[in-house]
Amino acid sequence: MKRMLVVDTDAGSRRLVEALFAGRYEVHCVDGLAEACSLLSSAGFDVVLADMDCVKEGSGQPQLGRLVAAAGPAALVCAAAMDDAEPAYRSMRDGASGFVSKPYVPEYLESAVRKARARAVCQAGGQYGSLAQAVCPCNKQSSAHVSIVGSSAAMAQTREKIALYARSDAPVLILGETGTGKELAAGEIHRLSARSARRFQAMDCASIPEALAESELFGTVRGAFTGATERKGLFEQANGGTLFLDEVGELPYSVQAKLLRTLESRQASRLGSLNPKTYDIRLLSATNARLYGETGRFRPDLLNRINTLVLHMPPLRAHPEDIPELAESFLGALPGAKYLHAAAIDKLQAWHWPGNVRELRNTVIRAHVLSGNTVGIGYEYIETGGDSSWGGLQRMLL
Repeated sequence: MKRMLVVDTDAGSRRLVEALFAGRYEVHCVDGLAEACSLLSSAGFDVVLADMDCVKEGSGQPQLGRLVAAAGPAALVCAAAMDDAEPAYRSMRDGASGFVSKPYVPEYLESAVRKARARAVCQAGGQYGSLAQAVCPCNKQSSAHVSIVGSSAAMAQTREKIALYARSDAPVLILGETGTGKELAAGEIHRLSARSARRFQAMDCASIPEALAESELFGTVRGAFTGATERKGLFEQANGGTLFLDEVGELPYSVQAKLLRTLESRQASRLGSLNPKTYDIRLLSATNARLYGETGRFRPDLLNRINTLVLHMPPLRAHPEDIPELAESFLGALPGAKYLHAAAIDKLQAWHWPGNVRELRNTVIRAHVLSGNTVGIGYEYIETGGDSSWGGLQRMLL
């Protein structure tokens, strides 16, 4: 099981993190920089979640450089109250893999950890092959087959379209509800494309503060703003490869114009610079929001630029026949040889899954933990949103 180190003095925040990631991470909690660095030097961790107020020394300033060095290849996610953009600038500048604001919103925290982990693995591996193993462990398959689970007609059509789109270099807009696998589809398009040997860079537009979005995409030069250093943006990092903008509908309106110009001219300058750089990237975008007709929220000209090809990821309720196969695949990735009783599978298929495949995955992980040493997972261990006990836990988390 992957391991997470939480550096936080707030007991409530620590309990929330432990409950949210139970079954997926072995969570260890400390309350200061020295203890965190000591633990990191003696044991390996996959993710470090650190409150910036807890990584200060006598100077009163965050010592992120020391924590980054101690964390090594682990994904470092920094947290702070977002009264302004300075904490986000500082953490990303000093080497953090991600940032999340406090107090924690479970969905945003989960997203920040997932993206930071993917970014850290991608930077370590240098290409999407390593990232794929971290996000969705599976055997590397031939270019004629896409590793998206599901034998239904809906998923077969999705795989066919992904394979077809991979042959093109045109922009793709991936539409679908939260949890339907939009990021996995983007990764598969890249993996099957001619750019597969180059970088796959992803940005979660919903988790990046508005003031940080432009510098994340295009980079900065020293002095562009207080504390700014020379830094490559995602366009520069993905040059020759693929750039994936997740939840593109959340991209600040002020940044959309520059993104449009960059896509049209294939050139852009870093924040604070007048010297444009030329880029060769394949753009993939995804959203669970309605972009069409949203006047004042998303530029129509940018929408027309990114939706050359459109991929619809079906909600899980549209292909419930895939639930047993999906559940078994999630269970197979967990430690121990367990299986689902028929009654447990029936209960899974009876739920309507508003959170789609991600909710199903979390339910299977929860059942794996609740069943303890039991090899066969029965009906009683399946807690969906319709169960009062799970509904109470959701209220506690939210």
